[in-house]
Amino acid sequence: MHACVIHSGVQERTFTPFRDIWVPLDLSNAASFNGILAHAAADFFGSRGDVNSSEILKFKTEAIGIINKWLGTAVTATNDEVFAGVVRLLTFERYWGSRERFDLHKHGLRHMVKARGGYQAFEPNWRLQLVLSL
Repeated sequence: MHACVIHSGVQERTFTPFRDIWVPLDLSNAASFNGILAHAAADFFGSRGDVNSSEILKFKTEAIGIINKWLGTAVTATNDEVFAGVVRLLTFERYWGSRERFDLHKHGLRHMVKARGGYQAFEPNWRLQLVLSL
């Protein structure tokens, strides 16, 4: 999906949320990247009827491990990278997880945003601010 949108022949002046917001966020750090790989694996294996593939779990677990490591350090716990990774995993749960897990993670993300100082604290990173506000 990323490659299709990036190379779809859309004029550079045309704004596309996928290319101009999600792709930079997904490529911004290892947690986000593993999150989008989990999405890709879920789409690939899910279309073949294997929604419990170990490949999906491998990428999701890697993303969670990276985020947990960052959350365990006061210096990195509120970095943009943590939020980008959590948002990507939240969207993964929205499409491939349960409603309960999605709501739990959404609730946790709200607390993280509040701890960071609210949405205005993300103004330097407009992409992240936009997806967090959604």
